[in-house]
Amino acid sequence: MELKVLGIVAIYIAVIIGMFFISKKYLFKGDNQTNRYDERQLIARGKAYKLGFWTFGVVQTVYFFASELSDNIFFKINVNCMLGFFIGATVFSLVCVMEDAYIGINDKPKTALASAAIIAIANAITVINAISKNTLFDERGSDALLNLYGCITMIIMFFAVLLKNFILNDDK
Repeated sequence: MELKVLGIVAIYIAVIIGMFFISKKYLFKGDNQTNRYDERQLIARGKAYKLGFWTFGVVQTVYFFASELSDNIFFKINVNCMLGFFIGATVFSLVCVMEDAYIGINDKPKTALASAAIIAIANAITVINAISKNTLFDERGSDALLNLYGCITMIIMFFAVLLKNFILNDDK
């Protein structure tokens, strides 16, 4: 194998190990009552889910009709049909963050920030690799578009959490 491929494999293994330790430390703390969501957060998450779901539905409908009516290369790449999922997930995460319903009652936002950063970096590695091979927008590299969409979603979530924490710290 090439040295470049070994480097990418090593980075992915490091990311997987990092995600394992983060999830073990922060996500699986046990079933205690201090990390649960309160009623206000559950209502906000329900609202966010509804907005994300309807955003997904509208984007998918528009994409379907646009792909039927257009011969643009954007619609020829099959993975672009997943764009609605990523936009819906972004709407869900933004509403949850802005309504302060993205973490449990006593959880710290560092968990969400670390998770979003690690996922964004892992996806960015694949995107950079596809860009370096000039395969991002052709059939061979179209899977990297999913990584691009995931990276953008996580970056938006990362900055939303930072912005929310900045607003909360200004209020104190």
